[in-house]
Amino acid sequence: MIVFGPATIQHNVEGTIYNGDFEQWSNGTSAAPDGWALSGYGAGGAVAREGTIKKIGAYSAKLTSTTVAGEYKFLYQDVHDSFGIAYWRGRTITVGAWLWCDTANALRICVHDGVWSTGTYHPGDGQWHWVTATYTIKADASRVSPYALIWSGDGVARVGYVDGMTLVE
Repeated sequence: MIVFGPATIQHNVEGTIYNGDFEQWSNGTSAAPDGWALSGYGAGGAVAREGTIKKIGAYSAKLTSTTVAGEYKFLYQDVHDSFGIAYWRGRTITVGAWLWCDTANALRICVHDGVWSTGTYHPGDGQWHWVTATYTIKADASRVSPYALIWSGDGVARVGYVDGMTLVE
């Protein structure tokens, strides 16, 4: 048994999320951390290594949204290659991470399997919260990608922090 987050959870797919503690940044402090990619809708937004606002270890990932209403950025990792996509189809997974944000409905955890899930938002109280999203992977899934998403619902840039991301069945 491996211990994750605020509770003990059995993890059947050990090692599925690489660098979930966001400690490794080989491409620099303003590029996506090792094993992760940054994408989104719209210009602007960023990811950066954060050494002050962190929950686990020395760093967290700081996500900044764009300044255009409805645009977003997300930090994701494709995990389906670890066992092959056929392994994941039909399985129910939970993705969890420590999130910090001072704006409600701006930062959330989600899963992408060919369809974007709705995910779970951080409450926006400027505190660390363990946030999870449970999702059943579709029978025709083309990928399994947990992600943290920050968005600007009203055109104001938002900032959020992610640390300790895990995935369990």
